[in-house]
Amino acid sequence: MNYLIFKKLKKEIISLFLSIFYGLINKFTLIAVDNFLKNKNIYIIFLREERIGHQAGNADIEFYKVF
Repeated sequence: MNYLIFKKLKKEIISLFLSIFYGLINKFTLIAVDNFLKNKNIYIIFLREERIGHQAGNADIEFYKVF
């Protein structure tokens, strides 16, 4: 019985450690990519809608949707 509890606890500790580790890697990677894109003056916009033409406020703004 104690072996099963120890085995379950071991899995939970490992999954918690991996979750924190991957979260930190993801955070630092996104911060580095964001700073790089800001320095290069590149902006990425994610839109969920299919029709995006009505969202342009000025005539000189163009949106390109990538599939």
